Amino acid sequence: MVGVRITNIYGFLAVWPMQPHFHPVATSSLQELFPLSLLFSLMAIKVVSSPEWRQAMSEETKALEANNTWCLVSLPPSKHCIGNKWVHKVKFKPDGSVDRHKARLVAKGYTQQHAIDFTNAFSPVAKLTSVRILLTVAATKK
Repeated sequence: MVGVRITNIYGFLAVWPMQPHFHPVATSSLQELFPLSLLFSLMAIKVVSSPEWRQAMSEETKALEANNTWCLVSLPPSKHCIGNKWVHKVKFKPDGSVDRHKARLVAKGYTQQHAIDFTNAFSPVAKLTSVRILLTVAATKK
């Protein structure tokens, strides 16, 4: 849909024109009119058949390959592979016109089960005091 934006507002799907003087307002649920699965299926068909989205997915794939994002390995026994999916987003210019189509390939991490697919999950975050000490040492070693 050119010139139209679709968004989810508190569980309602809202469709509105891209003009700056229009604002999205959810007055009734489109879920009663169209099942969400049907809407998303129709949108997926439109995305796959659109040359803009194909180009965006091709660019993302080339960037992932150029950055050596992954390497192929054999799957260990009794383990299953995590799936992936494409996430599509239209980037807009400040005037509301379409800037570009952005596609991202993401892993379906929500399919993992604790103690089966992983045991511990952590995020490597540095403490602020550690960063300050590192910066102090770096500044004195000039």
